[in-house]
Amino acid sequence: IIVAGPNDPELVERAREIAGLEVRGAVEEVELQRLLGGASSLLFLSPYEGFGLPVIEAMAAGVPVVAANRASLPEAVGEAGILVEPSDAGAIADILIELSRDSSRSESLATAGRRRAADFTWERCAEIVLGALKEHA
Repeated sequence: IIVAGPNDPELVERAREIAGLEVRGAVEEVELQRLLGGASSLLFLSPYEGFGLPVIEAMAAGVPVVAANRASLPEAVGEAGILVEPSDAGAIADILIELSRDSSRSESLATAGRRRAADFTWERCAEIVLGALKEHA
């Protein structure tokens, strides 16, 4: 398990004691793409996400997403990933194990994720903003 992104120092210290867990911290874009390319899934449990760009990036890369059922993440993930209660460690572990063992489920989520991520382009964003501005002008 690789944990990327800024983390609480206490979490990093505790993670050193867990075999098979590597905390990388912030990574450059090239490294992020390499990590996503080799990932079996993305677990994203942020409770206060403003948009959910990491889940969109993972879905665009064809990585199945398991995300917190919080803030903007349900809207970003839609039906293309699995939403979880962040405090339910047992259920989360079961889902990650299932995804690692069930290649058809993982591929189904990867395909749905790619389609979902295609909805989130800068061009589409600009179209929506311009449409809203025209509507209220």
